[in-house]
Amino acid sequence: MRSTRNQEEKKKKGIDSLIRRRDGGLWCDLQDLDDDKKEKGICVRAVRVYDLPTRDGRPSTIEVIFHDSKGTRIHARIRRPEMKKFRPKIKEGAVCALKNFVVMRNNQDYKTTNHPFTLTFYEYTHWKDLSAYRFPKFMFNFCPFEKLLEPLSQNLLTDVIGKVIARTGIQSRFVQGVPQRFIELTLEDTRGQQLRCTLWGDYIEKFNESVGAGITNPILIVQFGRPKEYMKEVSISTSFHVTKLILDNDCEEAKEFLKAFKNGDEDSRSSSTFTLTQSSEVTEDSNANLRITTIKNLLTETADGYYWIMADIVSVENYKDWYYLACNNKTCSRKVYVDGDCFRCEQCEKTMTHVEYRYKVTLTLMDESGHATFILWDQECKEIMGIPASKLRDIMIERNGDDNDFPVELEQAVLSKSGLFKTILRNATYYTRIKGPRTFGVLNMVTDPKTVAMYKPVVKERKEMDGWSSYEFEFLNKEVICSGEKGKDKKDKGKQKITEVYEEDEMHHSLKDAGSSTKAKKAKLCIG
Repeated sequence: MRSTRNQEEKKKKGIDSLIRRRDGGLWCDLQDLDDDKKEKGICVRAVRVYDLPTRDGRPSTIEVIFHDSKGTRIHARIRRPEMKKFRPKIKEGAVCALKNFVVMRNNQDYKTTNHPFTLTFYEYTHWKDLSAYRFPKFMFNFCPFEKLLEPLSQNLLTDVIGKVIARTGIQSRFVQGVPQRFIELTLEDTRGQQLRCTLWGDYIEKFNESVGAGITNPILIVQFGRPKEYMKEVSISTSFHVTKLILDNDCEEAKEFLKAFKNGDEDSRSSSTFTLTQSSEVTEDSNANLRITTIKNLLTETADGYYWIMADIVSVENYKDWYYLACNNKTCSRKVYVDGDCFRCEQCEKTMTHVEYRYKVTLTLMDESGHATFILWDQECKEIMGIPASKLRDIMIERNGDDNDFPVELEQAVLSKSGLFKTILRNATYYTRIKGPRTFGVLNMVTDPKTVAMYKPVVKERKEMDGWSSYEFEFLNKEVICSGEKGKDKKDKGKQKITEVYEEDEMHHSLKDAGSSTKAKKAKLCIG
């Protein structure tokens, strides 16, 4: 017992000594570390430890993210020959002194830290255990929801914390031709801002196992999640093996979050109560902050924000231009225009010869209150079809010699869908005052039967289309404009329907004849 206490005292004294001697040239902070100072030592704490497996499932390397006494982080790698030596020592939260390591440039595609260098252990790397008692602890580096665009621009993985207020059932999506399972959560922060969180593959089971039974108002920490942007909506998702999920309302970070949540402005947050159980597929209470409305109300809604409707896809409107040519920039995907022998993206202000085919399907959605026009974009169509627009176009050309006709497979797939559809209203008050029928973009689509059943109201006998047609005529003298053009009066001849398109929103692409699928075929260009 006495020897154990002596060892602990030595560790405490050791770490104090290392910190004091850091300025003496033997040790350095991580922010000062570079390939010219690889002979110096560092004093660090392990934030995250995980195995990176090979294709057959065996560990290929041990990956470690460290932080120093000032909170600066760096990524380290332990290769297979050194695994046996270091694995017993490495634990999350452990503090150590390190010397004799290789300093390399940080060339990670998705970076776990913004440090310009990474570390690699080798045969002569020295590890000395130190007491964690006096060493600062920075296990998380939480990013506010509204600032997720900053790590996104750097391909930097980040940490977020939020209250889980909604969850979908298990869904599937084809990723590079392989079906992948995922679920989507909705997180809310202390200021009432919401963030979509996607859990892929094995993380679904990890989440369900962590849930336990009867956890009320669960607080989820996503450590090293990957920020994404799709249709100008930022979300976060799990990233292979590095992401760690923590669902523990008793941890210090969750307690601090709940304390801030209770002390915040109640009016600015959702008043929902969310209880997770191991057997539930959908676990959002009817009071949750998920705005489900009817098509009739959506057409007259004056409050900006996200809305969900429960409806059926009853018809396809654009039987010709079912795809468009998009910018090859992954963060853009706007429509491009023919510019001589090339294509021009006005958003990126770039000219390119390689562009992408993307779905754009205009549909009529209908519920018990009415019907309206919606645009189903590339991501949702790929989920339905399981193949990208380019492959479906190749099938059409091989079968018919023409890619302009609407694919029968796509028509059959979309017309069979019903469920929850998410859209966004911007400048809603303005659009309800002007003339012309409105067109909405679909941001997300949920067709899982169990999820839909949670929100499906008592089904009433649906009215015939003739009854709804008279309702639609009420809106024919209102038009929705993005370009600022004045709409024609309903008495004017040649009145046209103007689609609600937001230039600043990727989900609404400005679709003109100059870049349509029919005219683009005339350009002899390489299109990927």
